[in-house]
Amino acid sequence: MHFRTLESRIVTLFLVLVLAVQLVGFFVIRNGIVDNAQATMREQLKLGENLFNRLLEQKKQRLTDSARVLAKDTGFRSAIGTDDRPTIESGLITLGERIDASLTLLVGLDRQIKATTVPRPAGSLENTILSLIDRAEQNDGAVGIAIFDKRIYQVLVVPVRA
Repeated sequence: MHFRTLESRIVTLFLVLVLAVQLVGFFVIRNGIVDNAQATMREQLKLGENLFNRLLEQKKQRLTDSARVLAKDTGFRSAIGTDDRPTIESGLITLGERIDASLTLLVGLDRQIKATTVPRPAGSLENTILSLIDRAEQNDGAVGIAIFDKRIYQVLVVPVRA
Protein backbone atom coordinates (compact mmCIF):
# COMPACT_ATOMS: atom_id res chain seq x y z
CA MET A 1 0.00 0.00 0.00
CA HIS A 2 1.54 3.27 -1.14
CA PHE A 3 0.82 6.43 0.70
CA ARG A 4 0.57 9.04 -1.96
CA THR A 5 -0.36 11.96 0.20
CA LEU A 6 1.08 13.34 3.38
CA GLU A 7 -2.38 13.31 4.87
CA SER A 8 -2.77 9.52 4.48
CA ARG A 9 0.70 8.97 5.96
CA ILE A 10 -0.14 11.09 9.00
CA VAL A 11 -3.52 9.37 9.51
CA THR A 12 -1.91 5.92 9.26
CA LEU A 13 0.87 6.89 11.68
CA PHE A 14 -1.64 8.19 14.23
CA LEU A 15 -3.81 5.08 13.88
CA VAL A 16 -0.78 2.84 14.51
CA LEU A 17 0.28 4.98 17.49
CA VAL A 18 -3.24 4.96 18.97
CA LEU A 19 -3.45 1.19 18.50
CA ALA A 20 -0.02 0.71 20.12
CA VAL A 21 -0.99 2.90 23.09
CA GLN A 22 -4.27 1.00 23.46
CA LEU A 23 -2.48 -2.37 23.41
CA VAL A 24 0.12 -1.26 25.95
CA GLY A 25 -2.62 0.19 28.15
CA PHE A 26 -4.66 -3.01 27.86
CA PHE A 27 -1.77 -5.22 28.96
CA VAL A 28 -0.72 -2.90 31.79
CA ILE A 29 -4.28 -2.71 33.14
CA ARG A 30 -4.83 -6.45 32.65
CA ASN A 31 -1.64 -7.30 34.56
CA GLY A 32 -2.63 -4.90 37.33
CA ILE A 33 -6.06 -6.51 37.63
CA VAL A 34 -4.59 -10.03 37.63
CA ASP A 35 -1.99 -9.11 40.26
CA ASN A 36 -4.65 -7.46 42.42
CA ALA A 37 -6.98 -10.46 42.08
CA GLN A 38 -4.20 -12.89 43.00
CA ALA A 39 -3.19 -10.80 46.01
CA THR A 40 -6.82 -10.65 47.15
CA MET A 41 -7.23 -14.40 46.69
CA ARG A 42 -4.06 -15.12 48.69
CA GLU A 43 -5.29 -12.83 51.46
CA GLN A 44 -8.74 -14.42 51.51
CA LEU A 45 -7.25 -17.92 51.52
CA LYS A 46 -5.01 -16.96 54.45
CA LEU A 47 -8.00 -15.55 56.34
CA GLY A 48 -9.97 -18.72 55.58
CA GLU A 49 -7.07 -20.87 56.74
CA ASN A 50 -6.79 -18.91 59.99
CA LEU A 51 -10.53 -19.22 60.61
CA PHE A 52 -10.49 -22.95 59.83
CA ASN A 53 -7.54 -23.52 62.17
CA ARG A 54 -9.25 -21.52 64.92
CA LEU A 55 -12.44 -23.57 64.52
CA LEU A 56 -10.45 -26.81 64.57
CA GLU A 57 -8.69 -25.69 67.74
CA GLN A 58 -12.00 -24.78 69.42
CA LYS A 59 -13.51 -28.12 68.42
CA LYS A 60 -10.39 -29.91 69.66
CA GLN A 61 -10.64 -28.20 73.03
CA ARG A 62 -14.33 -29.02 73.36
CA LEU A 63 -13.74 -32.66 72.38
CA THR A 64 -10.77 -32.96 74.72
CA ASP A 65 -12.64 -31.53 77.69
CA SER A 66 -15.63 -33.81 77.19
CA ALA A 67 -13.54 -36.92 76.52
CA ARG A 68 -11.45 -36.30 79.62
CA VAL A 69 -14.60 -36.00 81.72
CA LEU A 70 -15.72 -39.42 80.48
CA ALA A 71 -12.22 -40.89 80.89
CA LYS A 72 -12.20 -39.79 84.55
CA ASP A 73 -15.74 -41.03 85.24
CA THR A 74 -15.49 -43.79 87.84
CA GLY A 75 -18.52 -45.65 86.48
CA PHE A 76 -17.04 -45.70 82.99
CA ARG A 77 -13.63 -46.81 84.27
CA SER A 78 -15.30 -49.50 86.36
CA ALA A 79 -17.20 -50.72 83.28
CA ILE A 80 -13.92 -50.93 81.38
CA GLY A 81 -12.32 -52.87 84.25
CA THR A 82 -15.14 -55.42 84.30
CA ASP A 83 -15.51 -55.39 80.49
CA ASP A 84 -19.18 -54.38 80.84
CA ARG A 85 -19.92 -53.83 77.12
CA PRO A 86 -23.41 -52.33 77.45
CA THR A 87 -22.20 -49.72 79.95
CA ILE A 88 -19.10 -48.93 77.88
CA GLU A 89 -21.15 -48.54 74.70
CA SER A 90 -23.73 -46.45 76.55
CA GLY A 91 -20.96 -44.15 77.80
CA LEU A 92 -19.52 -43.85 74.29
CA ILE A 93 -22.94 -43.12 72.79
CA THR A 94 -23.71 -40.51 75.45
CA LEU A 95 -20.34 -38.84 74.91
CA GLY A 96 -20.84 -38.87 71.14
CA GLU A 97 -24.26 -37.26 71.44
CA ARG A 98 -23.05 -34.65 73.92
CA ILE A 99 -20.16 -33.48 71.77
CA ASP A 100 -21.80 -34.19 68.40
CA ALA A 101 -19.15 -36.78 67.52
CA SER A 102 -19.73 -38.89 64.44
CA LEU A 103 -18.15 -41.90 66.08
CA THR A 104 -16.60 -42.84 69.40
CA LEU A 105 -14.62 -45.91 70.30
CA LEU A 106 -12.59 -47.54 73.03
CA VAL A 107 -9.20 -49.07 72.25
CA GLY A 108 -7.73 -51.55 74.71
CA LEU A 109 -4.17 -51.81 75.97
CA ASP A 110 -3.58 -54.44 73.29
CA ARG A 111 -4.42 -51.71 70.72
CA GLN A 112 -7.53 -53.54 69.58
CA ILE A 113 -10.90 -51.80 69.31
CA LYS A 114 -12.96 -52.96 72.29
CA ALA A 115 -16.16 -50.96 71.67
CA THR A 116 -17.39 -48.57 69.01
CA THR A 117 -20.54 -46.67 68.08
CA VAL A 118 -20.13 -47.49 64.36
CA PRO A 119 -19.08 -50.54 62.39
CA ARG A 120 -15.38 -51.29 62.61
CA PRO A 121 -13.37 -48.33 61.24
CA ALA A 122 -11.42 -48.73 58.01
CA GLY A 123 -7.65 -49.11 57.79
CA SER A 124 -6.73 -45.45 57.37
CA LEU A 125 -8.75 -44.39 60.40
CA GLU A 126 -7.44 -47.28 62.45
CA ASN A 127 -3.84 -46.44 61.46
CA THR A 128 -4.38 -42.80 62.42
CA ILE A 129 -5.83 -43.85 65.77
CA LEU A 130 -2.88 -46.15 66.48
CA SER A 131 -0.36 -43.42 65.67
CA LEU A 132 -2.31 -41.00 67.88
CA ILE A 133 -2.26 -43.54 70.71
CA ASP A 134 1.54 -43.44 70.63
CA ARG A 135 1.49 -39.64 70.92
CA ALA A 136 -1.30 -39.70 73.52
CA GLU A 137 0.73 -41.93 75.82
CA GLN A 138 3.48 -39.31 75.92
CA ASN A 139 1.30 -36.18 76.01
CA ASP A 140 -1.84 -37.24 77.89
CA GLY A 141 -3.87 -36.97 74.68
CA ALA A 142 -3.46 -36.33 70.96
CA VAL A 143 -5.45 -34.96 68.04
CA GLY A 144 -5.17 -35.66 64.31
CA ILE A 145 -7.06 -35.71 61.04
CA ALA A 146 -8.21 -38.90 59.27
CA ILE A 147 -10.32 -39.93 56.30
CA PHE A 148 -13.05 -42.52 56.87
CA ASP A 149 -15.85 -43.37 54.44
CA LYS A 150 -14.73 -40.55 52.10
CA ARG A 151 -15.16 -37.98 54.88
CA ILE A 152 -12.57 -36.07 56.87
CA TYR A 153 -12.63 -36.46 60.64
CA GLN A 154 -10.87 -34.75 63.48
CA VAL A 155 -9.70 -37.62 65.67
CA LEU A 156 -9.04 -37.29 69.39
CA VAL A 157 -7.33 -39.86 71.61
CA VAL A 158 -7.52 -39.53 75.39
CA PRO A 159 -6.12 -42.19 77.72
CA VAL A 160 -8.39 -43.77 80.35
CA ARG A 161 -6.28 -44.25 83.46
CA ALA A 162 -7.06 -46.91 86.06
